[in-house]
Amino acid sequence: MDSEFIKIPLNIIYSDKLSLRAKILYVYLASEAIEDNRVFCGVREAAVSVPCNKNTAAKAFKDLVKSGFIECASRSGRMGSRPREWRLKSVHV
Repeated sequence: MDSEFIKIPLNIIYSDKLSLRAKILYVYLASEAIEDNRVFCGVREAAVSVPCNKNTAAKAFKDLVKSGFIECASRSGRMGSRPREWRLKSVHV
């Protein structure tokens, strides 16, 4: 992270469709994002960083995908050796 501030879209903050964990996960992903809004993060890493259990982290990822805030850019490596690549999307409501 290059600065101490990140931009969080207001439609994420005020969304009544996202759980608090999904919103926190988005903030975490945004803070770890590199060029082109890409971020590498697996469910286990998210569960530790948010913090929550793995099932809650997996549901938060699904909620963010379903709501259109993130998309899966690449799957994880074989046997979980590499985390998934996610892309944060600019969503305007």
